[in-house]
Amino acid sequence: MTTKEEALNHLKNFDIRVTDIISSEEKLIFLVTAANYLCSPSKFKEILDTYIWRSDELNYVYNESDHILKYSDLVEQEDEFRYLLNSTELQMIAICVDPNNFKFIKENPNMSFDSHLDKIFEGVDKFDYTLPPPEWRRKDYQHESGLNKEFLDKYFDNNLAIYFVIEQLFKNKEIRSSKEIIYKVLKQISGNEEGWKDDFISKLSKELLDDENFLLDLANIIRNHGLPYYYASNRIKKDKVSALKACGISGYYIDVFDKEFLKDRDVAIVAVSRSPNVFNLLDKTLQDDELLIKLSKT
Repeated sequence: MTTKEEALNHLKNFDIRVTDIISSEEKLIFLVTAANYLCSPSKFKEILDTYIWRSDELNYVYNESDHILKYSDLVEQEDEFRYLLNSTELQMIAICVDPNNFKFIKENPNMSFDSHLDKIFEGVDKFDYTLPPPEWRRKDYQHESGLNKEFLDKYFDNNLAIYFVIEQLFKNKEIRSSKEIIYKVLKQISGNEEGWKDDFISKLSKELLDDENFLLDLANIIRNHGLPYYYASNRIKKDKVSALKACGISGYYIDVFDKEFLKDRDVAIVAVSRSPNVFNLLDKTLQDDELLIKLSKT
């Protein structure tokens, strides 16, 4: 088996430091080689299974002995491996292998952490865009995600798997507690394949799920009939002001707040004004209300 020292020496032999005079093919070989030393595609598939199948028996814990190199091994020799450390593809693999690698990405002096996150979130958001066959690609072709999708497809072998990057990233308390980063990920990743946003919001802290201003901000970003209020604290769900504000975004939110609001005329008026079909969800005591009937037909 290749040792850590042999792997590092192998990578140094590529001598890719002046990246503007190296061909794209050489850069790709360099990237593929480094990724294999961090985690082979077959091992990565085992890790992904813990996410795809959600099995307690498959609970993944990072084991250094399963990998020839750690991401930190590259960081320790930054001058040699600056090209690799700036690779969004390698960062995504590193985060999935060990969420703690985010701290090295954050401390990367060559680009701001926000810029790294923007590239990762854009990559996740547009990863499912179709990759045209090689003969249809121009020489300067770049996938809409900004990533080398052909390379990453060997790791993330379906469009659901790419959301594992987000799950692993938000295992870090610093990330998970940052309202700004939470807003950023929900704004920049538009899709909700297999309910990743549902999983994501369900794991937010109790403090955030009891913060009415934060939840209102999320509701304005997501504009989903249930999220984020489905996971809100009981205090929020019983709060009339929160119900009124939420229903001003989507009347369907009335159905995830306390059931008493289905009898509350004030909340019902706001909800039906916003979403007329919500009238059918209201308590029978409001079904004969002339104003509500009128609003439901507009």
